[in-house]
Amino acid sequence: MRLVNIMDVEAGSIIAKPVYDSKLSLLINSGATLTPGLLAKLKQVDIRHLYIEDEISKGIVLEPMISDEIKLQTIVYMKQLYDSQLEINAHLEHQEMREGHIRELKKLVDDIIAEIYSKSHQKYYSTEFMGAEMYHYNHAVEVMILSLLIGTKMGLDRERLSTWLYG
Repeated sequence: MRLVNIMDVEAGSIIAKPVYDSKLSLLINSGATLTPGLLAKLKQVDIRHLYIEDEISKGIVLEPMISDEIKLQTIVYMKQLYDSQLEINAHLEHQEMREGHIRELKKLVDDIIAEIYSKSHQKYYSTEFMGAEMYHYNHAVEVMILSLLIGTKMGLDRERLSTWLYG
């Protein structure tokens, strides 16, 4: 599998990783063959990259250090946390909703820390699942993961990593 700019993808290509919208709705699943119409729709919703299977990448499998499911959930909660902060700025009664998002995000971060420790022999590679609308949230999660990886290389244990991350 390899990551390719959508402008370089041709109809008939096979999708290697699922693609989601900003609400985690599946747009296209792995194994699907791209048609001209589907390719146009993905471009329309501002998907910029796709993982594809082809002759160049045949037999190459990248096992993620952080599961796609946990990473996607973390990106979505990052967006919800940001959106809830905007609502709090407008209406103070949304503080409880924001605190719920923070609790959920902390649980996901704990899951990410657990995966880092359980797969410490693996290399981390950045992944992209969503369109440009989610770029900033994906970037925030990538920076968080890289920070956690640096912390583990510094010898921080799980408790110190959490303290380091949450403050």
